Amino acid sequence: SSRRGPNAGAALSFDGANDVLPAAAPYVSGPGFTASAWVRPDDFGVEDARILSKATGTPEQEHFWMLSTVRSGNEHVLRFRLRIDGTTRTLVASSGALRANTWAAVAATWDGARMRVWVDGTEGGSLAATGALTTDPGVPAAIGNQPQGGRAFDGHVDEVRLYSRALSRRELRILAGRTVRGDCRNQATFR
Repeated sequence: SSRRGPNAGAALSFDGANDVLPAAAPYVSGPGFTASAWVRPDDFGVEDARILSKATGTPEQEHFWMLSTVRSGNEHVLRFRLRIDGTTRTLVASSGALRANTWAAVAATWDGARMRVWVDGTEGGSLAATGALTTDPGVPAAIGNQPQGGRAFDGHVDEVRLYSRALSRRELRILAGRTVRGDCRNQATFR
């Protein structure tokens, strides 16, 4: 069966002002990376609002991984940051506009060679990025904002997941409810 949206009533609600959910980030290391969530932005009043973030501050080079919304032209799209070989790389989606008051399954993946962003199981952009994932279990992580605050998401976030590998297009379509559900292995879910 097909579904559009997360489990009703279970999503976290963020006010776009100062809400932040500190997260005990699981140790994510391996040959790849995936961060995924269902989001329903109420609006885009906060430029560069964080869906999830593991960082010591807001500048690019202070991020280990991050998925946010950002304005690109007349649309709001995903932005993905990932630290590889000690340098944070940034990918801004070239397609896959997010809409206010509409649920979307969003994801960011890295397979060891390319960073990609996804909306509802469809790729929205990619960037060459080779090397090894830089990790630090002592760096704070958060849902709905920067761990230190200041980039609050305004809307709902549900089903946040991290993987130590890049999920395939098929697996991302499963998470987006666009195909028959199956198992996505090596998952760490924030609870």
